Amino acid sequence: MFNEDESKITIEIRDLPVASSRRTLKSYTSEYDEVATAVPDTGRKLERCVAVSFCLLCILQAALNISLRLAVSSQQKSLDEERDELKRQLNLTTSQQKSLTEERDELNRQLNLFMPASQQKSLDEERDELKRQLNLTNHYLNQGWVYFGSSFYYISSVNKAWQDSREDCLQRGADLVIINSEAEQLLALWGT
Repeated sequence: MFNEDESKITIEIRDLPVASSRRTLKSYTSEYDEVATAVPDTGRKLERCVAVSFCLLCILQAALNISLRLAVSSQQKSLDEERDELKRQLNLTTSQQKSLTEERDELNRQLNLFMPASQQKSLDEERDELKRQLNLTNHYLNQGWVYFGSSFYYISSVNKAWQDSREDCLQRGADLVIINSEAEQLLALWGT
């Protein structure tokens, strides 16, 4: 028989790297004594770590999918509301445009009832002629001409011979004037 003190096996682990110190002790009993051996169990732990990591990644992916779905859903709802509001405004604008078009057509119809097209054309031509004359009047007044008795006068402050004065007038699109009235003489003297 064995002595009990001699049958004990002691395993001491000193200053071993972390990977080598991770071993699971498995024991079994024989009829004489208990023997303990060190069996590496790193493969199972690695499998467990991979499985746990994979589960955590799946849970994280599911959480991200739900978060994105909620974000997209709220943004989609906001865009749908904005689209509906723009459609409503477009319909309102379209109906207002249709109403204004109908009103314009009605006013044109009433205008044609009161004034024939030929008379309307005549008024348009008269309006255009009056605008042209007004622009011409403003042009002469801005260049220093004086309007008097339905005519424009340019009173020069430079003394020239008759031929030189006439050439100056022709260059301005006018001609020398013969003063026939007292009012024209006052105008020539005072320039007003």
